[in-house]
Amino acid sequence: MQSHSLSSTIRVLFAAAVALYALHTLLNLSMVAFKAKRSESWPRVEGRIINSAAKIGCGKQGNKFYPDIKYEYIVNSGGTYTSNNVVFGYDPCGSQQEAAQFAQKFPLGATIPVSVNPRDLSEAVLMPGTMRYIPWEVIVALSIISFAGCITIINYVRKES
Repeated sequence: MQSHSLSSTIRVLFAAAVALYALHTLLNLSMVAFKAKRSESWPRVEGRIINSAAKIGCGKQGNKFYPDIKYEYIVNSGGTYTSNNVVFGYDPCGSQQEAAQFAQKFPLGATIPVSVNPRDLSEAVLMPGTMRYIPWEVIVALSIISFAGCITIINYVRKES
């Protein structure tokens, strides 16, 4: 049985933490993609846009803009709900012009179809079946990081045995 130095143990623990974070992120992205796909079959009800504007408050310094879109909808059971979920995934964050252009797709007071989760009526989306674009490079990088972390851990355990 080989003895490992403290620094190699710390490196392996760091690799494990990074690999777990990457796996967690990949799992979350997969769950969002699955939910986006399932939302295509959710029943639709009529809704109304109650807020649509470019709002400041995203990005690392909080100085970028995002489309602040809120809508209300009524389900057959008689309950009225509000939501701001337009598309699954991450909300866009960028210039005021980009946020305003996106918000213009949902003008204030407009009547819109809302897809509602039949298992949770408080969950709804305006653009079912779609999800924010995630660059493929991010997916590949997360996969490589996860794989490399797992290999590092396996090698460490083998040396320890």
